[in-house]
Amino acid sequence: MINKAMGNYQSAIDNLVGDLESGRLSPEEALSRFKVTAENSYRVAYLAGGYRAGNPFYRDLGITPEDTSQVGGAMNFESGFWQDFQRDIKDKSYPRERVETRAKMYGDAIYSQYWNGYTAGLPDTTELAWIMGDAEHCEDCENMAANSPYTKASLPTVPRAGDTRCLSNCKCRILELVNEDILTNKMLPPKVGMSRSELYGMNPVEVLMSNGEAASPDVTTMLAGIYAEINRLRQLIEIDQGNLQMYVLARKRAVEQAIGLAQVYNVTVIPKYAVSELVGAVQGMISHGWELARSGGAFQVGQMVREVRSVFINAGLVTSVTGDIIRVMTPRGELVVNVPESLVFVQGA
Repeated sequence: MINKAMGNYQSAIDNLVGDLESGRLSPEEALSRFKVTAENSYRVAYLAGGYRAGNPFYRDLGITPEDTSQVGGAMNFESGFWQDFQRDIKDKSYPRERVETRAKMYGDAIYSQYWNGYTAGLPDTTELAWIMGDAEHCEDCENMAANSPYTKASLPTVPRAGDTRCLSNCKCRILELVNEDILTNKMLPPKVGMSRSELYGMNPVEVLMSNGEAASPDVTTMLAGIYAEINRLRQLIEIDQGNLQMYVLARKRAVEQAIGLAQVYNVTVIPKYAVSELVGAVQGMISHGWELARSGGAFQVGQMVREVRSVFINAGLVTSVTGDIIRVMTPRGELVVNVPESLVFVQGA
């Protein structure tokens, strides 16, 4: 998604430069088009970063008003530099190679909005590492990496924002700090390599045999069910402090069960979701005014509900209520949900 957005934005910038040079657009027309193009492209990049963070709200609801304000501010800031660039483009004595270089820098700068969206999509308690890629680095980036980790509040900037000496040429990345190895050997956390279909699939784990091949469907399904419950209990620990001890003990038993079965079947179980992603999903529901339902008595036919499964959110309308069992019609089909054994949210009063 971000690569396509970068390509489209760079093409739009190149076209604007060409139209200015040829006189097909006046400076006023070019500036107006730049603002529209930049803001739309920044929104796409910001949203892609939210996806990357694993925050389901960016997938289901789009960016927030606060995000929109941030994107608009970035567009206005860049517009000032664009006006200076336009004057240089119209100056026949200005070197053509400098025009091409600066145009590319505009295209590269969109990536800063991707990182802004990524950090915005993570929980506030997340620790972040500034990771240097395979490139020659400026002193600013070396200092940023050396001073890792950061919190969202203490992170002074993001790659390609123009705040480091390498400007939009920066090849660094921001990553959620999953373990200390990230800082010492620059390795990426396992989830980075996952496809979006894996990340948003309903199976919360990958189960591998000792030879590296996938385990049988029966073993995978069995362990996936246990890990789905482990994930649900971890999310309840976050949002239901009144029953904290009960959830902690239940999760401990489920983890022990999963470990025992993995040993029996000689398989390796790889969770697909970081704790921060699981917590972010339910925290996002609460922050948007949704409340966790405890029983079927909280529902009525026609009511809009949200069911959270790991990081995936099923949105739909209640079609029937029988005790604690509700049926929910979603765009993917009908769900049958046992409310006390699930994470179902209703809109708060």
